[in-house]
Amino acid sequence: MALRKTAKQPVISTLKDKQEEKRTKSFLEEICQRLPEKFPLGINHDHISKSIGYMENFEITKIPNYDNEWMIVADVYLEEKEDLNEALGGFSFSWTEPFMTVKENEIGCIYIPYPHYNDNDFLVSLYDDEKGISIGKWKKKEADPVLTSLIVGAFYMLITPAWTKFYDETIAPSILSLIEKCKPAEERGISFNYGQVIDHESHGKVHLHFIPNKKESLEEIHPELIKSGTQLAVDFLEDETSEVYQIKLYYHSSDLGYRLHCVQYQNGNEKYHS
Repeated sequence: MALRKTAKQPVISTLKDKQEEKRTKSFLEEICQRLPEKFPLGINHDHISKSIGYMENFEITKIPNYDNEWMIVADVYLEEKEDLNEALGGFSFSWTEPFMTVKENEIGCIYIPYPHYNDNDFLVSLYDDEKGISIGKWKKKEADPVLTSLIVGAFYMLITPAWTKFYDETIAPSILSLIEKCKPAEERGISFNYGQVIDHESHGKVHLHFIPNKKESLEEIHPELIKSGTQLAVDFLEDETSEVYQIKLYYHSSDLGYRLHCVQYQNGNEKYHS
């Protein structure tokens, strides 16, 4: 499909956003360093719908008519049917910030969304140094219409013939502990995604993003479901020659399990599977 190019469009800046939060120039610099060559353009933090285009050629520039305010601009490639202002207005971009981090034996971190991450007492209540559970904030360029928290496992899982043994003995118990700690957040109407990094011989570090059904998200982050989904990702990587950056897996109630949904490659290209 042919895409329409619009050059040097503002993406994110140091000005206050709709959540009355500011970012620093150094933060923008860090973002530019982390962004892939080609960044898929999604809308309103919807991890399921297909991307409507992509952005590339990111750079930091001063905002005209402002003192010491900066923005990231990029070339935007968008489907002809999409409106540029609407797409950039709903452009999904998120990042994580630590709040309380355990000093040793960390098993994972729970990143809480806006506005709940402004409740310091709530965040402190979720932190558990003894169990190795850190707490952070999942910040987003625009407020997410669905309150979603991100649970991230702390272990890099090396994919060897014995990876399932390591998973059963180390990863699975940590997921159960994280799920238990998340229940007070679930009572606030927060749903959950789960993230895990695996280390593959051919692809290096690959991010796995598990997206449950929003209604019963904690049940769908059960270790056995994550294990079977990880096996799907590993099987895919064994036959894939292009370097993979991230694999999204979506829970299908009809299967009572995860399916591969979208593969994002190191060059920014995407391939959808379901």
